[in-house]
This record gives sequence, structure tokens and C-alpha cells, in this order.
Amino acid sequence: MTSSITHIYEGRWNRDVYVYALSFKDAKEKVLNHSAFGDPQLDEYAIGDKWASAKAADGWRIAKTKRRVYTVVAQVVGDPGSGDTAHLVWQCPLCRRIYSEGLTSDAKPPMLVMCERKHKKVYAIADFRR
Repeated sequence: MTSSITHIYEGRWNRDVYVYALSFKDAKEKVLNHSAFGDPQLDEYAIGDKWASAKAADGWRIAKTKRRVYTVVAQVVGDPGSGDTAHLVWQCPLCRRIYSEGLTSDAKPPMLVMCERKHKKVYAIADFRR
């Protein structure tokens, strides 16, 4: 099992992590497209649409952090370019649980994935071929 310490970017509302990515740009895009981003008065799933600032503790922020990240080989099931649902199937190297992530047609390897093994986040970089 291969691992390394890597910078990742977490999209957080206050302290809760909602999205994660390998770049700031991807993390911000994921926050903006997440069901939790929006006005709670207008959307029952939204928790907020403001960005945190030094003066305001509440809000979204992209946090750059160092984490141990494992390398896993993943398999694409389905064809994301055909309009059908496609998935990225991978196995957590620590708990051995198998996960399936939705895969869009614009997804490119490597992709950051996460297992919440016993309430502890385990990040992995999934390498896959189409």
C-alpha cells in the first residue's frame, strides 16, 4: 500500500467538510455545485451561500491542508460519455470497503476519493483508465 503526505483542498462550511479536491479551483467549483450551497430560505437542502471572511466566522471556505493520501487503482463501470450513469469503483486500502462514486464525462484521473472509516477520513488518489 503506497501513501504520501499531500496537499488537498477541503470545501468547508464552518468546520464541516462537504467537498474535497486536489486543487483550489476544483474545490471551489465543487462547493458552488454542491446541494448545500445556496440560500436556506429558498432551498431546503442549502445551508448557506456566503463565504467566510476574517471578520465573519460563519460561511464557506476552501482550506488547504496536508493529509496522508493513499494510492488506489479504480475501475470505471459504465460509459460517462454515453449519457448513462457511470461509476468509479475503488477499495479503501485500510478497511477494504468497496466504494462507488458517480463519474461525470469530464472527470479525469487522478481523482481524490474518501472513506470515512470509523468516523476518520481516509483520503485516496484513485487512478483509472477509460
